[in-house]
Amino acid sequence: MWLVVKLIKPRQSLRGYCRRFLVEPSANLFVGKANRVLFDDLDKRVLDSGIDAVVIAGNTKSDLGLVIRVYGSPDRSIVSLDGFQVILRKSKR
Repeated sequence: MWLVVKLIKPRQSLRGYCRRFLVEPSANLFVGKANRVLFDDLDKRVLDSGIDAVVIAGNTKSDLGLVIRVYGSPDRSIVSLDGFQVILRKSKR
């Protein structure tokens, strides 16, 4: 599956881990292909780090052909509407 990972203020160890398997076209933005084992390990490492991050991965079972995961407390969240994921932006009121 393909991956796009955006890390916000990651620790050097997590950034280094991502750089081992993915390409970093811009600071803290990683893209590439991964198998299920790598995806699950990356998912656990990002979750355990407690940082803000967004991971978008290819998923043939989804209507969009992708799945979006949001970690930490970013200003956006993912809402699933009958299997269709949309991005909900939190208001700043």
